[in-house]
Amino acid sequence: WKRRNSSLDYALIKLKKDVGLDNFIETDWKPLGCWGDPKNGGGTLIAPLPADRLNGRRVYVAGYPLEKRDENNFKMSGGVGVLMGVAPNRPVHKDDVFLYYDVSTGKGESGSPVWVRDDKTNARNLVGIHIEAGREERGKFVSNRAVRLTSQVLAQINAWMKI
Repeated sequence: WKRRNSSLDYALIKLKKDVGLDNFIETDWKPLGCWGDPKNGGGTLIAPLPADRLNGRRVYVAGYPLEKRDENNFKMSGGVGVLMGVAPNRPVHKDDVFLYYDVSTGKGESGSPVWVRDDKTNARNLVGIHIEAGREERGKFVSNRAVRLTSQVLAQINAWMKI
């Protein structure tokens, strides 16, 4: 794979078995669930949001960075920051295919969920898929970048799920 278009830097892994409905000791024998599942999704949504509902919002990212692991396991890490346009003080534009945020992430966290919380319901709404470091200015970290969850991205993921 050669990077040609970062806006297409996302994928879907389709399993033969629906593990989201399985019960595990680690979940107190409750279903594992999956993001957006109305019954077992734990208050999560998958719905594209317009730019005016993204800009300046508190954003969350969680993943498993390579540097946080022991010899057998990776350790989850998460952070909170602010969503912004391609540069600080530039709002998210309706046609932006990327989201930028000032949450620190590490190598290995590509594919991590990027979400905001609904102000009224406190539900977690998936808004992006973390892909890479976004920008540095004078050697200092400024932002990371995600593929924005748009109706086109969601349609592609739904099409893959039907295959």
